[in-house]
Amino acid sequence: MGNNTEFERAVRWLSENLTFDVDARINLFECNIRVLGGLISAHILATDSTNRLVQGSYKNQLLNLAEDLGRRFLPAFATPTGLPYAWINLKVTLDTNLQLYVLCVNYGACAVR
Repeated sequence: MGNNTEFERAVRWLSENLTFDVDARINLFECNIRVLGGLISAHILATDSTNRLVQGSYKNQLLNLAEDLGRRFLPAFATPTGLPYAWINLKVTLDTNLQLYVLCVNYGACAVR
């Protein structure tokens, strides 16, 4: 919509204040489509060459937040069937040895639901 100044201010606020390191039980599907999807969409908007942020201060902050959240989703897929749990705790994470491609594959499956 052309309001890059406000968008840039929101990105800066999120990058300085948003953390997913909380002991909270969340619904995987809802958080996936609303929060993770919103962060990825906003990252794409921020990096779009036609809508480049005014001051050029964007350094993938939204993508980094999305990756952090996505990694916190991974334990939900460590089930005997491979079907994700509906509810997860964001404080519980897997070892960093787990490959990021697992996130991408499972995100796609979760997003299709």
